[in-house]
Amino acid sequence: MEDPDYEQLKKRHLGEYHKYFNRMELSLNDTRENRLAEMMFHYARYLMIIKFERFRGCFYLR
Repeated sequence: MEDPDYEQLKKRHLGEYHKYFNRMELSLNDTRENRLAEMMFHYARYLMIIKFERFRGCFYLR
């Protein structure tokens, strides 16, 4: 059995990721600090989603 190529892996990853990520949205007033806060919030969510998917819910916040 061949390993899936990059495009197949990317498509699978995005499908799994979007089903969790698209559940909510954060919108703050448009200031430089708020844009940074939004990016940090979404990045943290991304990391938690990916870790959740990889370990099926078993992760610790430190």
